[in-house]
Amino acid sequence: MKGYKNYLLTFVLLFLGVSSASADVIIPRQFRIKNRPPGYCAWCCLETLGRYHRIESLNDLAKNREKDPDHVIWIDPYQAIVFPKNVGTPFIVQQKLDSLNVKYRTIVSNDSVWLKEVTRKKGCMAFFRPGAFVTPTGRTLDGHAVILTEYNDKDVEFLDPNDCTYWKAERLWFDLYWDRYALVLESK
Repeated sequence: MKGYKNYLLTFVLLFLGVSSASADVIIPRQFRIKNRPPGYCAWCCLETLGRYHRIESLNDLAKNREKDPDHVIWIDPYQAIVFPKNVGTPFIVQQKLDSLNVKYRTIVSNDSVWLKEVTRKKGCMAFFRPGAFVTPTGRTLDGHAVILTEYNDKDVEFLDPNDCTYWKAERLWFDLYWDRYALVLESK
């Protein structure tokens, strides 16, 4: 009976858009939060991971982010940089998580040992440089966040909030476009 359930689970996951059942972290479809215009990918990834890890303070994060004010960083008394509320830079994401008392760890380097471990155990959010992703209409995204679910020497697998499906890519592509920032949520 157990073998039948595993076979059925694999079939269902493949049917739901999982490109490979080899990932250690498989996020059920009901936990996946789809990106919304003009692009809340980082916030959707965090909410998806929060639901997967049962961190209740991240429920409705992407929707509630629409109500937040834009993020303003003052350079001097006369000049400011305004980040629209949908933008999720590492600094803004960390500030939001801190305000919600959510525990997390980050990496800002190419520590493949750490990335392999956290991806295998928990999944993690990774940020990409402009040019890594292109929309169906041919527009290149300025940057993008996804959830890594498998990371090894040959390839990576990730959940993309744009379509809430899993994708597999070569490590060469990942290494070229990854901006060297990743974030993993810590369970309470």
